[in-house]
Amino acid sequence: MPIMKTSSATCRYIGNRSLWFMFALWCACVGVPAHAQTVEYIHTDALGSPIAVTNANQQVIERSEYAPYGDLLNRPDTDGPGYTGHVLDAATGMNYMQQRYYDPSIGRFLSVDPVTALEKPITNFTRYVYALNSPYKFTDPDGREIRISGSQEYKKMVALDIGAIKAGTGGAALVNRLEKSEHVITIQETVQENKTAPSSWDAQVPGRGSDAKVLFDTNSLLGGTDTEGRRARPPYVGLAHEFGHAEEMINGVWKTNNDAPPGGTPPSEVYSMKVENMVRREHGLPERASYYEKDERNEP
Repeated sequence: MPIMKTSSATCRYIGNRSLWFMFALWCACVGVPAHAQTVEYIHTDALGSPIAVTNANQQVIERSEYAPYGDLLNRPDTDGPGYTGHVLDAATGMNYMQQRYYDPSIGRFLSVDPVTALEKPITNFTRYVYALNSPYKFTDPDGREIRISGSQEYKKMVALDIGAIKAGTGGAALVNRLEKSEHVITIQETVQENKTAPSSWDAQVPGRGSDAKVLFDTNSLLGGTDTEGRRARPPYVGLAHEFGHAEEMINGVWKTNNDAPPGGTPPSEVYSMKVENMVRREHGLPERASYYEKDERNEP
């Protein structure tokens, strides 16, 4: 499946169609060759499964109905986006879900889950099962992703902030490492301060690590004081800082020591500050010299 990417969209070529999606959402398919192109728009449900296709005149030209575990009910299988947005292989009737193939007719994967049994309660964990047997409530990608939890508007804003981070070489490498981890990073809506927390104390066990939850306010325009004495900064800079914490947690090297003098940076913030300043540099923004503010009262 050849792929072409731009700054905000990706095109996958499947058969005689080019399928475009933006920020991981299928949005359109274009018939090729160029002299006879037709544009069709893909509409999905809350799980990401395509349920309708409309043409340029806003007419519905195809509908898709699924059984609970993803079996297509009302039309023959075709190559392209399928159940929960994963690519459907018409020849086998299976969905390719990144690390493994899924058979919707039996609701099971053909190979084991990349997440180990140690990371789930053993009483409800089966390494071939789909979405903990709750297909209306959960999707089961591959255990390797950044997940956004919140309203559709919030998800769009976070996607834009992630896109801004990925605009730089170092930022793109950061997001790529997070997405390739066997752990899941969830970004959740908040109106309070940004913060990141691990799912378990395995976040301090090198080689094991844990999932991480990032509480992120897309409207937060203030951060730590930079080298020019300003606190104003774009929201994506704050998200990059939290990604630094998340990366330590998934790698099992999370630190909790917050001790540092005024104007200093504690061990728990050294790496996240390094990540934040890297993104600042890539966007031409002044860096932060330290995590804690300098105590002006002690100046001579």
